[in-house]
Amino acid sequence: MKKNIIKIIGTCSLIICIFLLQFQSIFAVEEAGYNSVILAKENAKYDEKIKQFGEIRQIKEVNISKKVFKEYTVRCGDIENNIVILDRNKEKDVFRVVEKENNITNVLEVYKDGRIVVDGVPIEISYENNNSNIRRIGSSVYFKGNPDYGSGSSYSKYYSNENIADVQLRRNVSSFATAVLVWIMSEAMGGVPGKALGLLSAALSFISSSDPYSTALSCKSQIYVHKTQGAYIASKFTFIYRYNTMLYSRTNYGGTSQYVVIYKHNYQG
Repeated sequence: MKKNIIKIIGTCSLIICIFLLQFQSIFAVEEAGYNSVILAKENAKYDEKIKQFGEIRQIKEVNISKKVFKEYTVRCGDIENNIVILDRNKEKDVFRVVEKENNITNVLEVYKDGRIVVDGVPIEISYENNNSNIRRIGSSVYFKGNPDYGSGSSYSKYYSNENIADVQLRRNVSSFATAVLVWIMSEAMGGVPGKALGLLSAALSFISSSDPYSTALSCKSQIYVHKTQGAYIASKFTFIYRYNTMLYSRTNYGGTSQYVVIYKHNYQG
């Protein structure tokens, strides 16, 4: 009798173990699936962040300080930059930007409050008092080479001026990768490069090569809106501004200059 009871208990224990193992396997599969979804979402966020620097041409894994990171090869106008997201947290995003063509490596820190630090040195920006101050009104602000609504020539109604007297780099402009310069000037003008990156890259590359020992930049913008719709394009849920901008290689609008026309898109919602 005792042997039969022990046998029954042993059989029941075996059944319970098998049952628990099955559940453990199911939970492991579900957890792996959940982690894969989270990882895919994080990778998508990283990809979208890098696209703000330019067209992604290649993605590969690299080792930095015994850690594995994704390195993005990004086309900035006519120049390629290799970009790694070193860190992302509630305070800031940290990028390593390498421009092999000109033997430049920068560490770019972009803070959530708008501050920019390059290689440990803060970038200081001074605006004129008469600025229109159309900065980050909506949820996302991008510059583009063409407007999302209508033609460029239809943005002929004068809106205001926006002048940036001093973008203090604190060292030679030629020591900055193209993607970093474009990011700095776009942030100074209240947006991110978006599809205007090619135009901004070409203009800033020209300035950097023409006046390589300059340690500051500046710019003047005349801003226009659509001649009949005004700034807000209701069908696009977007404010659109045409920037007729002159970029300068020196502070207070001095040195070499380069003209560029870009469109700020302030997406609502």
